[in-house]
Amino acid sequence: MDFNEHIIIDFNTRVIINSLATQGRRAAREFVTLYTLQYSDNGKNWFYYTDENKIVMNFNGNYDDNSVVTNRLKESIVARYVRL
Repeated sequence: MDFNEHIIIDFNTRVIINSLATQGRRAAREFVTLYTLQYSDNGKNWFYYTDENKIVMNFNGNYDDNSVVTNRLKESIVARYVRL
């Protein structure tokens, strides 16, 4: 398990994000079970997605390399980049 691995998605413009969907890497038996969400407008200054008490939220990921898991955000965000 490597807690330093992440993926960055660049939407090329600011978008409204209200949910996230993850899926493992099929046939490789690779998948993430828990993750946090960070977002940015410039790819340099990152903000953690937090709850109403400003506590960083953890999202449940996958339990296999095939299923899709969707997490809906309680509050939508607007950003160009997301990092999981």
